[in-house]
Amino acid sequence: MHVLILSTNVASPYVINEGIFFADQAKALSKHGHKVGYVSVHPVPLMLVLKKGRQDLGRKEYCSEGVNYLVDSYIKWPKNHMQPMTAALKRGKRLMQTYIEKFGKPDIIHLHTFDAGLLAIWIKETYNIPYVVTEHSSRFLANTIPNEKVMSVARTTFENSNLNISVSDSFK
Repeated sequence: MHVLILSTNVASPYVINEGIFFADQAKALSKHGHKVGYVSVHPVPLMLVLKKGRQDLGRKEYCSEGVNYLVDSYIKWPKNHMQPMTAALKRGKRLMQTYIEKFGKPDIIHLHTFDAGLLAIWIKETYNIPYVVTEHSSRFLANTIPNEKVMSVARTTFENSNLNISVSDSFK
């Protein structure tokens, strides 16, 4: 099976262990004989860019432990809560087109967190690729979703997925 992990989180020089659980899953799937890709439109907070520089921003392509990565890192502006979702859609369309040209069409998308949900919906509608969501965000339990627009994206993402998975009983 060809599985594509879709996320807005990925390890980088800005945050070394960001998205590490998602990458671990991708590597495990690859080790079990699946073709695996990882596409991430990665928001980097402005404060981290000011501290560490811009050199690690932009588009990168690499392979690690059998997983093909396409990553586009960009500056996330403070208090712009919709930016990760709209950027994931806009930038992610180009990444997906490139991914499919280079590695073929995945059988399924595994979306980790709803932040790339608009992109997952676009992929489903454009390429007829189903997606599942594993939601990890404690923002739901802590009631810290910043506004109704963000909550609407989350609802739409969950409603359009083929399956929603929670990481714990309390998330159900």
